[in-house]
Amino acid sequence: MTSTSVEAFSENVVERSLTTSKVISLILAILTPLSCLIALVPLGLAFGGPSMPLTYLFVAVILGIFCVGYVEMARRITRPGAAYSYIARGLGRPVGAGIAFVTVAGAVLGAVAAFVTVASVVSSILQIYGVLVPWTWVFCFEIVLGLVLTWFNIDFNARIMRVVIAIELLTFAVLAGAIVAAKGLDAFPMSVLSFNILSSGHWQVAFIFAILCFQGFESGALYGPEAIKPEKTIPRALIGVVAILTIAFFFETWAFLAVTGTEDPMTVILSNDPRMFVFNIASEYLGLAGSVLFSIIVMFGALAASVAAANYATRYLSSVAQDSLLPSFLALENRNRSPIGAYCAVLVLTIFTGIITAAYNLDAYTQVGSLLFGLSALAITITQFFASFAVIGYFRRNGEADVSQVKTQLAPAIAAVLLAGALAIELTSLEWVTGSSESWAVYLPLAFVALFIAGCGFTLWLKANRADVYQGLAAGDTAEEAAAIRERRLNMALTT
Repeated sequence: MTSTSVEAFSENVVERSLTTSKVISLILAILTPLSCLIALVPLGLAFGGPSMPLTYLFVAVILGIFCVGYVEMARRITRPGAAYSYIARGLGRPVGAGIAFVTVAGAVLGAVAAFVTVASVVSSILQIYGVLVPWTWVFCFEIVLGLVLTWFNIDFNARIMRVVIAIELLTFAVLAGAIVAAKGLDAFPMSVLSFNILSSGHWQVAFIFAILCFQGFESGALYGPEAIKPEKTIPRALIGVVAILTIAFFFETWAFLAVTGTEDPMTVILSNDPRMFVFNIASEYLGLAGSVLFSIIVMFGALAASVAAANYATRYLSSVAQDSLLPSFLALENRNRSPIGAYCAVLVLTIFTGIITAAYNLDAYTQVGSLLFGLSALAITITQFFASFAVIGYFRRNGEADVSQVKTQLAPAIAAVLLAGALAIELTSLEWVTGSSESWAVYLPLAFVALFIAGCGFTLWLKANRADVYQGLAAGDTAEEAAAIRERRLNMALTT
């Protein structure tokens, strides 16, 4: 395809306005570091033990190695679809479509979980100060807020998220600094850095909660079509996110162990409501005014996080729908080029979940949110596992002479092995991942197997019956090329 034909369809692509810092902000907004600190860290310390800071370093090594190969793909393929496109180009269209179905399910589950969990957390915080607001009211507010913000373009949302994330990371530093100011060097017990700490508690459980704090970081590649110089912006953003999260959570959990002690953090945390663990620390070390400000920041950050999670899910839905793997209405955009069709679909599923949760009097935090977050994390780990093999396959197929074998073959192979280990830990500890001890919970991952088979099967049907659609799957390296290919296919369909 000539450059002229590609430029002719560039107007069909969203304006490139995202810088590295904006993409980092959008990814961190999806991962919600402050919300993870409130919801996941107390459970990781209580049930996993004092090895949790060390497990953050383990996770950083795994994802850091994963990034080595993944960013090489991100530099070459900046079209919509991110991991789906990479896997389709590296392992074949059927496998790519199968993983696309799994990833879409994981993204939507994560978005729904964010809405119900945030509603519960915000309601609980307000109750501390005597403001009795049912979680369902907060849930409705989130729905309206998300719909209004999504109507604007992505750059507007990125500006909001950059401010929110800056405040959240500052809050991390202030809280850890307050503990250090009170305890001095004792705020960082050196025993935490010894591998002997792994024998205290259950490090596998701590690892699960640690990796949950990173789940979805690779979603930054989804913003390639909207990024300025995506071949540079996206790799820098992905590496930056892993570095920021590792530093923040490692030092914060290390400081928390100075409060609980390294001998038996479970007793200390579970003696009160785990949801209030971090708030109790804030109250003790920041004082009344500081704890009130901390609560306000958490509430606003959580609300922004639910919108960002939905933002991520809608963009994945939209990008897969653009390749005709999902119904076309999911690819609809409004006048601001926002994927409003996909967002409405996510909202419908979210509202349905909220109604079921309220109707059956389920706990939005411990029963619904934890279950959906756990399944979402499992889907993302599966995606990362296949993406590692896709890097190897892509560069072997293309045979570029100037690429590093270490970056495109060795590192992805090591990442695949490590991610297989992470996946095994998640599957064998499914009760911790999903937050459910029910016997039926062990069968939930089979839904992802069914989705993968359905995606592969549908793609093979397209190959036999809709060859034009099949050839267009994950086609084009840039958003402009993908738009031109899609437009040409639609025009051919209209003329036949």
